[in-house]
Amino acid sequence: MGLYSQETNRRRKSRQGGKMQTQLKGLYGLFLERLEKAKASCKKEIIPFPKVFEKLCLNFSITKKQCWEILFILRDTGFIEIVPFHGVKILITK
Repeated sequence: MGLYSQETNRRRKSRQGGKMQTQLKGLYGLFLERLEKAKASCKKEIIPFPKVFEKLCLNFSITKKQCWEILFILRDTGFIEIVPFHGVKILITK
């Protein structure tokens, strides 16, 4: 079947407030939810890496390496942008 779930491939997009919205279910959807909560708590466009790792690694009980792997998957599918030496920017909201 591949690396991505069927829900990822069947996502529905719509324009709202300049950002794309999608219905993403499963683990990737939960990751995006946690990233959005981290963004709300830091009140910046770019979520700093320490905040990203604090939220994701603690919530999902994963290592930093595993977190990087999922961040790269989300980047490759176009949900987030990884800003080198700064953090993560959410491109598509849930």
